[in-house]
Amino acid sequence: MPKSTWIQGAELIPEHNPYKVDAAGRIVVPAHLRNKFGVSTGDEMEYYTTFVDGKWFMCVTKKVEEENAEDE
Repeated sequence: MPKSTWIQGAELIPEHNPYKVDAAGRIVVPAHLRNKFGVSTGDEMEYYTTFVDGKWFMCVTKKVEEENAEDE
């Protein structure tokens, strides 16, 4: 497994094996990650990107409704 990477003070930890984008442009979110982060079918996801030290990075986050965010 590749070692972690630090981006602007945040440690990015690789999650198992790399996954390929399919012909339709989709990336599968494996079951162990969906379970770990509470992602369900139909959940809205947000994408963020940054360019650091000559590399592009993409972060995918689960959108949390404002009223639920205060409970967590």
